[in-house]
Amino acid sequence: MALKFSRLNNDSSPKRDYDGQEDQSYGFIDAFKLQTGNTRGTQTVGYGGAKIDGANNRIVITNPATGKQIGMGSIPGSTTDEFGFFSIDDKGVTVLKIIDAAISVFNPKDSYHNSAQFGILPDGTGGWATASPGYDIADGIE
Repeated sequence: MALKFSRLNNDSSPKRDYDGQEDQSYGFIDAFKLQTGNTRGTQTVGYGGAKIDGANNRIVITNPATGKQIGMGSIPGSTTDEFGFFSIDDKGVTVLKIIDAAISVFNPKDSYHNSAQFGILPDGTGGWATASPGYDIADGIE
């Protein structure tokens, strides 16, 4: 297969073509020949644990050694359409989420209760709060 370089039609950009193939101008493909648009399902990015989940509006990166995940978008398991950043432990349970101006920490050693919260609290005030073992932040804020 012979590689030929030439200048065509007084065009100043060099062209590249192969025997039996059309001119591709250094291998670029015309835009109308590219597939574009939405993709279905979850798309893996690269060779690691990064995935784009279009159906659930989130991007998740998984640590292949531990199974722990971090991500952004719709919070997994949320019943209130929460949207932000999150961290999931190796059991698949959310242990941290950042939504708007609130950071919530869920304790895996205490049945995943919301044991600490910073920023905007459940009652709408600002600050930080911690809960005793067995309780959620919302239980102590009136």
